[in-house]
Amino acid sequence: MTRHNPCLRFVSCPLRGNNKCKYFVWLDPELPVEAVESIRRLMDRLDQCEKELEGAKLKISSMEQRRKFHFIIKVLLLSLVVVLVTCRFGSISLQTTKFLPVD
Repeated sequence: MTRHNPCLRFVSCPLRGNNKCKYFVWLDPELPVEAVESIRRLMDRLDQCEKELEGAKLKISSMEQRRKFHFIIKVLLLSLVVVLVTCRFGSISLQTTKFLPVD
């Protein structure tokens, strides 16, 4: 079966490609022209759908990478907020301690 002759099976000698043997025979009867054209259009549509599917897969992959990146940013921002709140109201102090002179 080839794109030029869809749905037609054939048998050929394995050496045919090297021009050492010319044996070739069709196994199926020839299809009507309308059927061949319909099959070609369907094969073209299948190719188009496969290309669209690959594009959709790439888009999904890109969206998943962005989602992971946004998750990491959110975790880092939340961690920063926790540290700042703890420093402001908790026991941790980012300010240096000033020592008073002893008299």
